[in-house]
Amino acid sequence: MKQDGCAMWKPVEIAMDLVELPATRPRIVAVEAGHLAAYALDADQGNLYSWGTQIFGQLGHGEDLDPEVTPCNDIAEAEGGGSINGEEHSTRQHDVENHHEEDEDDAEPQPKIVIVERTPKLVEGLVGHAIVKISAGNHFVVAVTTNGSVFSWGRGCFGQLGNGDFANVSTPAQIDALKAYTAVDIAAGLNHVLGVFVVRDDLSLSNQQEAPDNSLLQQYEDTSPSERTVVMVWGRGKHGCLGLGGSKNEVCPCESTFFRGLAPAKVAAGADHSLVMCRVGARTFLYAFGGNQLGQLGIASGVDHVDMPSFLDEFVNVHVASIGAGSQYSAALTGMFRCF
Repeated sequence: MKQDGCAMWKPVEIAMDLVELPATRPRIVAVEAGHLAAYALDADQGNLYSWGTQIFGQLGHGEDLDPEVTPCNDIAEAEGGGSINGEEHSTRQHDVENHHEEDEDDAEPQPKIVIVERTPKLVEGLVGHAIVKISAGNHFVVAVTTNGSVFSWGRGCFGQLGNGDFANVSTPAQIDALKAYTAVDIAAGLNHVLGVFVVRDDLSLSNQQEAPDNSLLQQYEDTSPSERTVVMVWGRGKHGCLGLGGSKNEVCPCESTFFRGLAPAKVAAGADHSLVMCRVGARTFLYAFGGNQLGQLGIASGVDHVDMPSFLDEFVNVHVASIGAGSQYSAALTGMFRCF
């Protein structure tokens, strides 16, 4: 965006040919905006470009990071999500979360190393892994390759990278816990991630290679979802946005067993709430869970949050084609091109 006059802003074209690029100019088909960073996806090569401000490694260029433990790690532990043994919250731990939930920016340290990339730069750590989908959260990113593998990088203090650790990572790395699955859809919220997956053996992917012109992910998306699909969640569990019951953080992907057998097809994630759309034949079913302070779940209830998936009665006889979520709102597009 470019300032033009008194508080006026207007879009400007980003010249991809101003940076060091391959011989052929990238054909950008998707863009994604994270916190202080942006990303562009090249359709022909599956390459990813990023630019903006690097604070926690979210640009993915292998930058040196501040080795100090960030304050939000302490918050995560205080919430009960930082421990892998799965202990529940105490009353004091709940008070700590309430103290911090109003302004998460207070949890961000002043980094010693800040890098600003003003023009798009190739994410070299993903070269050779053709990317077909990206989703950016608060200083972190998840990306899906043509064979359905998932990579993550950036801020990790709530376990949102899904690698079993809380450290920040500046180089994209595949999520080992998901190697047995193929990603069908994925969405990053503020500090959590959820996705639709299918067991890799079910698609006979064991001997397949990644290739931009043979997207196994697209092949699966073109077919009807079945009972084989599952919902995997990880990261910060604030207000029950992981749909597991409770608000414990998860540092590794785990299945939300509620959706087992319901044919989940699409997901969306907000700041602390989530949406899952299931599709059985021509019928669709929409579920929501997590924070509901502003009615973002659409469940016709004034409750503050819901930590288990709740069915949205409004769409019982409506075919939902697509779903989306902002920080504290949700949206759905129907097959009749109506927007809710």
